Amino acid sequence: YVRFSLENTGATGAESRYAYLGPIRIRHRTRTKVCISFDDGLRTIYDNANAFTLMQSLEIPANVGLISDVVDTGGTRLSWAEIAEMEAAGWDIVAHSKSHANFRLDGLTEAQIEEEVSGSIDAVRAHGYPCDFFIWPGGAYTETAKTYALAKNIKACFDIGTDFVKTPYGVTSGIFGALNRVPAENTGGTTTALTYLDNAIKHGYSCFLYAHSIIAGASGANTTNETEWATLMQALKVRRDQGLIDIVNFSDWYDGLAGTRPNVSRVAA
Repeated sequence: YVRFSLENTGATGAESRYAYLGPIRIRHRTRTKVCISFDDGLRTIYDNANAFTLMQSLEIPANVGLISDVVDTGGTRLSWAEIAEMEAAGWDIVAHSKSHANFRLDGLTEAQIEEEVSGSIDAVRAHGYPCDFFIWPGGAYTETAKTYALAKNIKACFDIGTDFVKTPYGVTSGIFGALNRVPAENTGGTTTALTYLDNAIKHGYSCFLYAHSIIAGASGANTTNETEWATLMQALKVRRDQGLIDIVNFSDWYDGLAGTRPNVSRVAA
């Protein structure tokens, strides 16, 4: 409550009167956690100055989802040396399957599902990375695939979606297998992602953004124009400097969870 004192200053011996305003309730809003991830392990995120280099200068970490069979094969793929540089800068290195198989549509046998999940996790861990998280190729997964991820002690998996997840985080809630994300790519994707982020800030949710490739040309399928990406990164920095968000990798996001898990949503940038 707030108490106001009202006095008649024009009369001798005037008595004070009090007015009360309330009750006043202060609602604590969780500071929005933002995680950025890059799917497929493409070299453009390392080569383009507006991706890894810019993000380092802005102290913005991210996460890289690797297709383990094509890492260090030259051409468009990241090398293990480049991946090590990213990890040293605070980026999380996570699994994204062995061959980018679609767990729903490709008609995989159970043995193939296990190999795509477990084999990719093992390959990343063999290079010294904890690999505590898994990104489903195309956002598609099955309960069988989820079971193999759990068996490898994966802490959370990520798919694709535009809805905020409004139930508490936890393996038994079902969110373990499908933390939503909205892309920050394609035509207008970075603008959409920023709008989504501002809604997450408004409601106190965490927000997961993802992209694939940062390029000099126009944004298109699985690509983001470098200038648009740089603009998005600067916008994130502004919101962080204003105290509205924390930009973290998956591990720091997960380690920050305590008690009842907070609302979460993953968006593609």
